[in-house]
Amino acid sequence: MFETAETLPEAERHSVYGHNEIEDDWEEIQWRDSVWLDDGRLVGDVSASDDWYNIIEYGDILDGVGRAVDQYDGAIDVEGEVTISASGHKMSSRIDFYGDTTIEPVSGDEINLGLKIRSGHSGYHGLKYDVGGMRQVCSNGMMAFVSDMEFEQTHQDPYNPGMARQAVDSVVEGADEVEDRLEQARDRRFQNYDEAILVLMETGIDQYFEEPVDTFRDALDA
Repeated sequence: MFETAETLPEAERHSVYGHNEIEDDWEEIQWRDSVWLDDGRLVGDVSASDDWYNIIEYGDILDGVGRAVDQYDGAIDVEGEVTISASGHKMSSRIDFYGDTTIEPVSGDEINLGLKIRSGHSGYHGLKYDVGGMRQVCSNGMMAFVSDMEFEQTHQDPYNPGMARQAVDSVVEGADEVEDRLEQARDRRFQNYDEAILVLMETGIDQYFEEPVDTFRDALDA
């Protein structure tokens, strides 16, 4: 994890300039900064004030999770992947934990808990840790990461490594709590179609349909 963290691109702030075509002149925009990766990609346009925007390096995020895992002195193993968007403005990672982090809310339904991490430099993405695991979400066998707890911070605050420790602690020490939540969720039922459709919308699946509400109602009828 530490080796991967060192390979991730770092970000830098630079000035933003506006062009006056009439006067053919350039002038610095004092209240805005541009954010560039060290590989030459422009990834964001943000406030020039540290009171409103702080860069959170992708490598620091992964390094913070690695240090939090190290606190357990080898009691847990991790495996995962990191993805940087083609434009470089967004980073996502999924880290699976192995050890005392496996739960079984239903007999035979073993789930390895882990973290899903998202951040970015565009000015719109903060830093978010989702605690959860890969679960079967459809009778056709489709799997998806289901979050049961989350921690997040905005770019208005400097990077907080303590939040990575909280997230990792929640995976390792909060397994019983997550297992209890999933057991309780088994007994919950939607009250009506509207409630079920709202849950589907929250997953983001509606983006794949031209008329999602009608499609979901037809699916529920079936």
